Amino acid sequence: MGLGCVPYLPEVLPDLFRIVCTCEDGLKEFITWKLGTLVSIVRQHIRKYLPELLSLVSELWSSFSLPATNRPVHGSPILHLVEQLCLAINDEFGKYLPTILQSCIQVLSDAERCNDYTYVRDILHTLEVLGGTLDEHMHLFLPSLIRLFKVDASVDIRRAAIKTLTRLIPRVQ
Repeated sequence: MGLGCVPYLPEVLPDLFRIVCTCEDGLKEFITWKLGTLVSIVRQHIRKYLPELLSLVSELWSSFSLPATNRPVHGSPILHLVEQLCLAINDEFGKYLPTILQSCIQVLSDAERCNDYTYVRDILHTLEVLGGTLDEHMHLFLPSLIRLFKVDASVDIRRAAIKTLTRLIPRVQ
C-alpha cells in the first residue's frame, strides 16, 4: 500500500495510541514495532502525530529503564520506533534528542552499575542511526559511551562501544 495509507492515518493512529497504552506487554511491543515500521513507510507524513509518538516513547522508556531482569518491555521496539522517527524527520528530530538521549544514557549507566549489558548493543545501534543529529548533543552521552571502554563489560561490548564512537565521529561536526 505504501504511501497510499497516509489518508488513513487520522483514523488508525489515535486508536493505536490508545490501545498501546492499555494492552499487555507482548502486544505493546508488537504494536510499538509496527508503529516504527509505519513511520518508515509514511516518513514525513508522521509529523502531525509526533507529540503522541514521543509521549508513547517516553512512557515506554519508563518501563525500559529498570535493570533488564525487571523490565516488562524490551527495548528493541522502542529503539526501532525512535530510529525510524529520526530517519523520517531527520534534522527536525534534533530538538527531541535531549530527552531520548537522557533515557539512552540511563540504560548505559544502569548496565554499568548492574553489570547487565543486555541492551547496550541496541542502544549503540540507535546512537549510530541517530548519527549526525547527535552533533549538538555529543557532550551528553559521550562520557557514558567512553565509560563502556573501561568497565568490566565483555570485550565484545567494549569493542562495540569503540566501533560506535568511530562511526559517529565523522558524522558530527
